[in-house]
Amino acid sequence: MSRDGPVQILDAVPADDNTTVVFPDGREFLDVNMALHDEDVERIRAGYVCIRCLEPQIEDGLPVAFPERCLSELPNGQRWCNFPMREKQAEEFAIQFKGSVSIGSRVNVDDELERLKEIDEYEQRTGIHLPPSVKYPTGPI
Repeated sequence: MSRDGPVQILDAVPADDNTTVVFPDGREFLDVNMALHDEDVERIRAGYVCIRCLEPQIEDGLPVAFPERCLSELPNGQRWCNFPMREKQAEEFAIQFKGSVSIGSRVNVDDELERLKEIDEYEQRTGIHLPPSVKYPTGPI
C-alpha cells in the first residue's frame, strides 16, 4: 500500500444536511460525501491521511500515522488544517465512514455476451421467444 501519494476523489456530492466544516483559520466549506479508492480509505483509517483535509501526513520525507495534529502546510510553511488527528481521527472515521460503494457497471462484458448467447440458443431450440424485459433487464443486478 502506497502511503505518500495524494488521495484521489472519485465522486463527491453535498452531504444530506448541507452542513459545513469550519477550519481553525475560520474558512468554511460545505460538507460532502465522497467516494474514494479502497486504498485511500484504508490510509485515512490508519491515520496516514487527515480525514479533514485529505492531505497525506509526511514528516522529514516519511509517512507518519496519527500525528498529534495534521501536518499539512502551505508553501510558506504555515500549518493550515491543524486537525487533532491523534485525538479525533478514529472517532471521526467511525462517524463518517458509510461503507463501500461500487462505481460503474458491475456487469462483466464477457459474462453478459455469454448470457445473451444462451438466450438466443434457448429461443432457437424451443421456439419460445423471451420478452425484452428478460433479455435486457434494466433494474439492479
